[in-house]
Amino acid sequence: MSNDRPTFTPAQRGELAGLGLLPEQVTALEYKALRKGAVVLRNEDTSPARQDVLAEFKRVADALARASGVLGDLERSGMDALTGTAARTQARGRIEHACYAMTDRLGEDGIFHRLLLDLAVAQAIVTRAQADVPSEPTRRKTATPFPVKLIHDALLHGFVVAYRVEPTPEFTMEVSAGLKSPFRRVVQLCYEAMGRLNDDPDRAIKGYMRWQREERNARKVSDVPS
Repeated sequence: MSNDRPTFTPAQRGELAGLGLLPEQVTALEYKALRKGAVVLRNEDTSPARQDVLAEFKRVADALARASGVLGDLERSGMDALTGTAARTQARGRIEHACYAMTDRLGEDGIFHRLLLDLAVAQAIVTRAQADVPSEPTRRKTATPFPVKLIHDALLHGFVVAYRVEPTPEFTMEVSAGLKSPFRRVVQLCYEAMGRLNDDPDRAIKGYMRWQREERNARKVSDVPS
């Protein structure tokens, strides 16, 4: 098994076929679930110190602030020559000409205006993400359901590729954490292919099932006429 792209062994492929999976579904699992799922699970293993995480947020926030400041200075120098040095004003003008030559855009449609808007959004995202960092160390009580979602999505994608139609409820393999559940065995085989031989997928499957219920309930609420 490659660390870059986990794959199933011939024995695992045979068992997946015995569980009723189509070849397209097995391929979808390898290309759409295993690699990204392995990265997610490796990240879940790590427990960095809170101050180290906050230091990374500060590093990113500082870089965004510097970029925003420099681009803001250039943007303002193009609007009012009195606010910038002669060199900055000329540099801004030359960059604007190059921008027009390459993109046919000037002014508010130019590269600086759009970049400043994107930087503002990026700064807000970083601030929001930093605010979600727990103030105290926490012990993970539930496994991340994301690898299970990747697996389920890959199964659905493989069905669509094979039959060129959307999967019906009759097709959909029941998402279950029961010991005899075919879906649980598929997840377990995927975990094994990702090198997680000692992981029990039950917590992750149950977490995914809770997420599915919450999504269905949210859709029901949004469908109610106001």
